[in-house]
Amino acid sequence: MEVDRRLCAFMLGVEVARWAHVSGTGLIGAGLVGLVAGAVAYGRLIVLFIAVRLRTELPVIRRSRRRLRASLGRRGVAASPEFD
Repeated sequence: MEVDRRLCAFMLGVEVARWAHVSGTGLIGAGLVGLVAGAVAYGRLIVLFIAVRLRTELPVIRRSRRRLRASLGRRGVAASPEFD
């Protein structure tokens, strides 16, 4: 399931703006608060998604490098240093 970071950040910004407006900041203040909250949420979600992606993809990349190195070793071919 693909999650759209922009939509998550937008919805969070809208909810924060609604909360700010209800608490009495006015329309312009609520818009500014929502804009800042959405921007911060977008930045944090990007970092979070990158961290999750690296955590899930790095073992696969390392495993495939080990398999390639083992396959080359069985064939008598030395792996180049760029695979280390």
